[in-house]
Amino acid sequence: MDAHQDSLLKMKKLAYAMLQAKEYQGKTVVYHRKDVLEEAVITLDEDPAAKLNLFGVKDTKQISKDLVEKLKEKRGCLFHTVDKMSKGGRAIDTELINPLTGRVMTGSSSASSINILKGINDFAIGTDGGGSVLAPAISTGLYS
Repeated sequence: MDAHQDSLLKMKKLAYAMLQAKEYQGKTVVYHRKDVLEEAVITLDEDPAAKLNLFGVKDTKQISKDLVEKLKEKRGCLFHTVDKMSKGGRAIDTELINPLTGRVMTGSSSASSINILKGINDFAIGTDGGGSVLAPAISTGLYS
């Protein structure tokens, strides 16, 4: 596959992720950045072989803006969504259903896991005060 075809496939994946983010707005996505499209175009224009890695950040003040900015500085790391946090940061998120088991999700970072499974993001930044990242990852077969 040539560089042009590879870039087209990357942009197709990005378009799908953006459409999914819009569909899940108000469910697992609090906010999705439309600027990610322009950032991807600039990245691929500068380096057609660059990987595009979309990421979400749990909707909590415990995650520093500096961390997000450091990730954004890495070529191809594109900040895509702010991910819903379970009400009150509870260990069980009764508002979300695990797409693999059909049961309620576990952990306050559960929306981030769902967003990865749905193709919205490649990875996510969450917090773990006692299973808030580990539990959703384990229950969805993801690494944490």
